Amino acid sequence: MKSVKLGYGILLLAALMLAIVSNAYHAFLLLTVVLLLPVFFLLYVLYGRQCLRVKLAGEGYAYKKGEKIPLAVEIVNRGVFPIINAQISIRYTNRYLSYERDVMFVTSVLPGKTQPTKFCLTSEHCGELHAAISAVTIFDPLGLFQKKVELGHNKQDTETSVIVLPSLNEEKTTPDLSFNTVNEIEEVYSLHKSGDDPSQVFDIREYRPGDRPRQIHWKLTLKQGELMVREFSQPIFNRVTIFIDFNVKSYLKDVLSLVDNMLETALSLSCQLQRHYVQHTIAWFDLRSQDTDSININCEDDIYRAIQHLFAVPLYEGESRGKQLYPAGSLEIYRENVLYFEPGNIPNVSDGERSIV
Repeated sequence: MKSVKLGYGILLLAALMLAIVSNAYHAFLLLTVVLLLPVFFLLYVLYGRQCLRVKLAGEGYAYKKGEKIPLAVEIVNRGVFPIINAQISIRYTNRYLSYERDVMFVTSVLPGKTQPTKFCLTSEHCGELHAAISAVTIFDPLGLFQKKVELGHNKQDTETSVIVLPSLNEEKTTPDLSFNTVNEIEEVYSLHKSGDDPSQVFDIREYRPGDRPRQIHWKLTLKQGELMVREFSQPIFNRVTIFIDFNVKSYLKDVLSLVDNMLETALSLSCQLQRHYVQHTIAWFDLRSQDTDSININCEDDIYRAIQHLFAVPLYEGESRGKQLYPAGSLEIYRENVLYFEPGNIPNVSDGERSIV
């Protein structure tokens, strides 16, 4: 930018000297053009910034670690002049940590046209990846002036999120299934919280968007004339609990790798248990609510629902609140078969041994 302005200054000085020395009509005409050129370019970028609209969209929702994540930027030029030099800056973050990375590219758009541009991100760590257009800048053809485009208040057009799934390697987990041989206990269900156990009904209510088809109470729906769904009960007892605590002793450089390893091992174990038809629970401590939460795992879909919840749980430093709340909390009855996970502290599940809290 400085070199362009220096070059323009030299050109202006040369045109001025030529006009003074030659005293010719063409020399004065050249000086006039050189003087008016910045004014024209300034009006060009001011006009162009009002005519440009940019939209960001993801082409999918879930990807594997290291896999290319395609994103699409749609640039609309509603003006009568072409946008020769538009710089788009994309900032993306992993929501487990506040670190940010930037991607930048330059494009052009013809007048009255829409220019779709595709690019790819990659993430070596699992979690929820949030991408947003951080800035759109228009430059004049010489690069003398630049103006940022107002992105507007509709974040849906300038932001998108994707899920980067952990690598579920069931071969590295061999769960101890000896607890299947213990005497069965009568299951107790919560009177205050609904859950996922289809064997007991917690409540019947009207359908809400997001309810699963298997919850629909068809007989009552036909009788009432509107969709009615069952809310299943939340068991207080379960055979085994995988407890995940997002406590990190300190924010080390490799904290995301530690979280990756924790989630991959815990969720791989959950997949193994589910494949052996072992009903279990994934539980975690959430710093925002200062309490534990959980999801019963009855099928593969429940594991991916748990992943979505786990990706929204923030990391925290200091003393482990999960260990403080666990013995006196609502999960106390699970203590017979508990596997406790935290970054850097993973129970041995590779040879069938279990660490009990």
